[in-house]
Order: sequence, then C-alpha cells, then structure tokens
Amino acid sequence: MRRGFAFFGCLSFSAGLIAHEVNSLDIPLPHSYAALGDSMTEALLSDYSVETGIPNAELVRMMKFLEISDPTERLVSFRSNYAALDKSWATGGDEENLVVSHFERLKAYVPNIEAFNFSVTGAESVDLAHQVDAVLSYQDGQNFLFDYITIMIGANDIGSETLDGITAAPIFVGRIESALRRLLNQNPELEALIVGVPDIQSVFRETEGLVVKRVLGNDLSCGFIRRTIYGDFAVFKVEDEELTRQVSEILSQYRTGTIEMVARLQEEFPSSYLKTIQNLRSKQLTKKLVSVDCFHPSEWGQAELAEKTWLGGFWPTMGIEF
Repeated sequence: MRRGFAFFGCLSFSAGLIAHEVNSLDIPLPHSYAALGDSMTEALLSDYSVETGIPNAELVRMMKFLEISDPTERLVSFRSNYAALDKSWATGGDEENLVVSHFERLKAYVPNIEAFNFSVTGAESVDLAHQVDAVLSYQDGQNFLFDYITIMIGANDIGSETLDGITAAPIFVGRIESALRRLLNQNPELEALIVGVPDIQSVFRETEGLVVKRVLGNDLSCGFIRRTIYGDFAVFKVEDEELTRQVSEILSQYRTGTIEMVARLQEEFPSSYLKTIQNLRSKQLTKKLVSVDCFHPSEWGQAELAEKTWLGGFWPTMGIEF
C-alpha cells in the first residue's frame, strides 16, 4: 500500500529559464496565482520540527491516525488536522510566521493579487489531472484566468517498496506535460514554475540515525519513524548501494525529462514564460528544518523552500524586507 509523503532539506539548486531571454523585471507580474502539488505545498506538519520536538500527548494523537484502516479516510483525517496552509512556501499568507511565500512576495508589488492552493496531500503525478480540473472549473466559474502557476510534484511517485512500483520517468513527465498543456491551452501567456523533486536520498542518508524523541528509554530515530509511518520503501534503503543507484537514476530521468519537456512546450507556446527548478540538494541538514516525521519541512523548512524557489523563479531581484 502506498502512502503520501514529501521531503525537505536545506537546499541549493540549479534552475534555468526555459523561456524568453529577458530581465526578470520585464516579466509581467501576475494578478492571480494557483499552486498545484502535494503535501509539501500544503505545508503538512510544518507546525513541528525535530529541534523543538513534539509533546507526548500530541505524538500519541498523531499515531492514532495510523489505526484508521481505510487509507483515504486516514489521509483526509490527517490532512485536516495537520496541514498548515498559512505556512506554505507557495501560498502562505500569515505575516506573523517565518515563511515569506511566493504569494506574500508578489503581494508586496500587486496588493490585490489572489492566490489559491489546489495541492492535495498524498498526490502523485497522476493526480495532477484532477487538480487541473479544479483549476479550470474555478476559472470558468469566476470568468478569469490564473496567470501564475507553480507545480511541485513527484515525491509520492517514488513511494513504493519495489522499483517496479515507482512511476516510470516517461509516464511521470508525460503527466506533467499533459497538465501544462491543458493550462497553456486556456492561457497561452501563462507563467508556470515547475519545481522538481528534492534530493531526498541525501536527506534520508543524513537523517537515518537522527533522534526525534526518546520514549520509555528508547530513542526513536528518523529511520525508524519513516518505516513505521510510511512503510519500507525502496528509496529509504540508503544502505543498499545498488538499489540507491537505481532510484537515483529514476530521479535523474525525472529531472532531465522535465527540463526537455518544458523546453519543447516553450517553443510551442512562445508567449508563455516557463521555468523549471531542478536538482534541489541538501547542503546542510539541521533539526530545525525537518518536521517530526522526518519527511516534511518544518516552518523553518518552508521558509527556506520559499526563499530558494523564489530566487530560482521569475522575479529573483524583487524581494521584500525580512
């Protein structure tokens, strides 16, 4: 059984504008923004971190969700309790927290900008079609077009105990292309930022023995917590060099395929601005950046993710005071 997850570390990145060779200030600022993706963009569990820990009572409450037998019901219940949209790197809007989201940065220049988060915890690339359905339906109902879209998807596509269960790269890339085509057909001048899967293998390797909590004299490490909550996925097994190499190759194919696909679409839709950020890598993992499930970014992690994706996006020279 596959379950949803997403990952984060302190990030560096490579990014390229697969679009017009223009100054970022010449790219039109959007007036409407839609974010698509998974639990990373919903800011699941960002209220917690390994550094600050979690009260025993809350940990027990959290683990109770694992007892819900129906996977859909379990996911919906967990999401309703632990998604913190106000801390999302993409659309967060609480000026009191640490996260300065894309929405908040844009709002400093476009005060009336609207942002909507269509991401769903547990989503895989196949679910992008449903999210695009929701975007197009909303546009039709409101009689307007979103002019800025971000998509961050893929972590759940590799959530399988076997290599055969991981979404093949051509299928993964094809699903993102299909989603983008539908959006571009509606708005050929769309600004779309596609964020790739972070270097999750490095995150797993560096946090394997990290102690999250001590319970009844026993240390609960990240490795133990990951397997307990999510299952014995192939991508977890960093001690298996050959398996790690094979998973790494699939992720590399995701990245290369996405870059090539975005370049093709840019040629086909020359009035659009398309950009992809790939190779998000962990440079220095700290306890404050990772949530207590050793997958998701904490509030600090979401803040870092917002900063890195903004700098790799369309308007990196436009910032607001922190």
